[in-house]
Amino acid sequence: FNFGPRHAVADLPKGAGLGDIAVVINTGGTASYREAAECYCKGNFRESRHGLCYGTVHMKLKHLFARRPTAPRSLYGAIVAAARQPELYAACGIADNSEQRLGLIALFLGLLVYRLKPTHGREMQALVELYAADIEGNLREMGVSDVAIPRHMREVEARYVRSLLTLKNSLAQGIAGEIAPLREGLSKLVQADKPDELARLVLKTHLNLAALPPEAILAGEGLEQ
Repeated sequence: FNFGPRHAVADLPKGAGLGDIAVVINTGGTASYREAAECYCKGNFRESRHGLCYGTVHMKLKHLFARRPTAPRSLYGAIVAAARQPELYAACGIADNSEQRLGLIALFLGLLVYRLKPTHGREMQALVELYAADIEGNLREMGVSDVAIPRHMREVEARYVRSLLTLKNSLAQGIAGEIAPLREGLSKLVQADKPDELARLVLKTHLNLAALPPEAILAGEGLEQ
């Protein structure tokens, strides 16, 4: 079925229930709706907030109707507060501008998700969605047009994914004393005149979070320097 420009519903196998119906939203990619539907039905997409699939977004209707945990706004507030600490900018030689603040927010969000996703995956997904909604709301308040919002949000998603990949690939080496991989990964996220200091701060925060129980982290502890 076609619901107008940029929207379509993928055909699903016989016997599929309402919870399995998928909405496919074209975000400007080159794929046709048929390609998007086939891609979804084959499970051929990568996990992300947007469920990117040949330039499309999908979401299952059961996700819309299911009761989902909400991320405490106080926890997201702790992330933003951590990313705005004046001492952090001074110690690491980071310019105080919107680009670097967004990079640091993505970094601290990544640290929380990396720590809690194994045991609190749904809460962390809600936290990531809160992060995306907050950034989008700020962009709209700044006067960014509807046409430009998707491009900016792709950049927001890229920052978050980059932070997770950096932490996943480099934290273990950093703990073992080799900070070069972590320093290099962080340089693609935040521009710091003292990259070694930033890498050490990230390691310290990671170890702080690892030593705390999940309940304390969900209450906003562990990010303060």
